[in-house]
Amino acid sequence: MQRPEKVQKADGKLAVLLPGMGAVSTTLMAGVMLANKGLVKPIGSITQTGTIRLGKRTDNRVPRIKDFAPLAKLEDIVFGGWDLFPDNAYEAAAHAKVLESKDLEPIKDELSKIKPMDPFPVSPVKSAALQAGRNEFEPFQIVLRADDKDAADIDIEFSDLRSSHGDLISRTNLTVYFEQFLNITQPSVIGGETGLWPDPLIPRVDQYTHEKRNAFPFVLRRGRNQPLWIDVFVPELTRPGEYAGSARISRGGKAAFTVPISVTVWAFALPSTATLKSSFGLNGTAVLKRHLGRYTSDDDLYALTRLYAKAALQHRISIHGGSMTPPKYLEGGRSQLDWRAYDAEIGPFLDGTAKKAPQTPGMDVTGPVPGKPVTETVPMEQLIQSEKALPSQDQNGAPQIQFVPMLTPPGQSPQPIAPTTSPAAPAAPAAAPRSGSGGGTGASQ
Repeated sequence: MQRPEKVQKADGKLAVLLPGMGAVSTTLMAGVMLANKGLVKPIGSITQTGTIRLGKRTDNRVPRIKDFAPLAKLEDIVFGGWDLFPDNAYEAAAHAKVLESKDLEPIKDELSKIKPMDPFPVSPVKSAALQAGRNEFEPFQIVLRADDKDAADIDIEFSDLRSSHGDLISRTNLTVYFEQFLNITQPSVIGGETGLWPDPLIPRVDQYTHEKRNAFPFVLRRGRNQPLWIDVFVPELTRPGEYAGSARISRGGKAAFTVPISVTVWAFALPSTATLKSSFGLNGTAVLKRHLGRYTSDDDLYALTRLYAKAALQHRISIHGGSMTPPKYLEGGRSQLDWRAYDAEIGPFLDGTAKKAPQTPGMDVTGPVPGKPVTETVPMEQLIQSEKALPSQDQNGAPQIQFVPMLTPPGQSPQPIAPTTSPAAPAAPAAAPRSGSGGGTGASQ
């Protein structure tokens, strides 16, 4: 008798790909998802409810098939599929009306994430065609894949982009990032998914610390799509027209192939600072604790907050909140507030002296119309007396001390002073997130 083959234990996820995402397919998906949430029993599933007899009838050995055979667990099943219609699985199930709304709503988030997959292109795009205004960032991606085996020592470099008139966009204005995948073992939100998710963009050289990272060259893993994110910046003085260049993909230092790049530069320039007065909140203390695991020192807090503020500004994003550190109290005969640390943190981002992105000169953040600089210290008694003239009181009628100092002498109408260190600085509108006015087609190989 031939020795039976050893059956390996199921490990990882089991992908079920369905040709067609109509009534039958979406009912299958919904049944599995509802069973995983304990909302229904897997009635009709042989593997989940069926049993198998072992030995003689009288041995009474009838385990469930799922407990006997090394099968994938129900919670390890993930779905995908193709369809002629663009509806996601939730929309398709609702349209089919096999299941009632009360059955679909508990799994709406999960079903909504399952969308018909795009077929692999017969002829993958082999070039990148971009359109951008001057003083604009325009990104595209190059997707690499090795089907047979891992490919080591993969790298990329760019040529200058040149026009027929001899003008050029220097290669230094093209920045490449390696798109790293994170293995998410615990979803962060309800309806989230585990598995590999692309998230960090790792540069060749860190633009903040100027340190070389270990992203390039890299190993192209077999059977995985590896995207590279490329930012193209069009300097503000670039002459409008058509520009062309290439990305050179190499293996072991030898050219493997090139990806042509074309950029149409439009005859207008985007402002470094948008006119939309908006900002994004930042809690510097939370950032510090995420980086170092705990609150370490005020110096670390200010350094990290400043780095994040500059990084946001370079990407045309204004922030508010910052370190959120209140001014210090000084004891010298009488209590005073010391605004020097606050001025040092906020002032450079209001008066335009903070370090700008080298590509986008003149970029500033949202700020009030600057006025008289805040004095270094404010007597507490003066602050409280000035506050009494304000209508802000608590429910017992006690005055509320505001964060903005009131420097008007008692008896006069107090006016808030804009916290800025440069009275001559112009008002700065908000910086908008980086985005493209045109469009682009990615390249794959």
